[in-house]
Amino acid sequence: MADAKPPKPSLFRYVHNTDASNCFPFMTENPIEAAHYFARGFHDAADNLIVGMRVGHGFPDYAAPPIVFLYRHAAELYLKSVIWNGDEILAFLQKPLSGGKATATSSHSLTKLIPYAEFVVKAFGLKWNEAERGQFDDSTAFIRELDAADPNSYSFRYPVDTQGKASQHTTFGFNLFVFAEQISKALEGWWNLGLDVESVREYHMLG
Repeated sequence: MADAKPPKPSLFRYVHNTDASNCFPFMTENPIEAAHYFARGFHDAADNLIVGMRVGHGFPDYAAPPIVFLYRHAAELYLKSVIWNGDEILAFLQKPLSGGKATATSSHSLTKLIPYAEFVVKAFGLKWNEAERGQFDDSTAFIRELDAADPNSYSFRYPVDTQGKASQHTTFGFNLFVFAEQISKALEGWWNLGLDVESVREYHMLG
């Protein structure tokens, strides 16, 4: 009897284990509802990298761009989650929508997404936790500043843009820990707003 061939290597496979390392990130009947938790994943990943850096003795410059990208993508997904989920609920309630569906589907612009997300927040009368997260307007100002530095989600993923030019000037620099502290605090507020939108969904559509 010929020896059995070893299984073909695979990156994405389920393994029986006791360390709870298997994951099913797409297990949901409505993928739009998963957007908020995708955002949380990118947010947590960035926070965890910062925690690790703080206990070390400095870090290489090349470690910063992935962290900025993770926070930026978290911001984009938080905003899109509020828009997508909010509009689904508003449609169910037969109320005016944010009008941001096309932008939220096709654009990476945080600045363009903010007004539509704000529409949803106001439509449901959601409250911002100012005591813990600072001013709401500060959160959107930080997100707009991040968008200005990276308007198409390229600048911290690639050293060159789509035209082959440098993504940032050689003198562009910043304090990574200050950046992370401010943007993470703002994003925590948007995480909470997204949870509030979920609560509205449960009350009106699942209750």
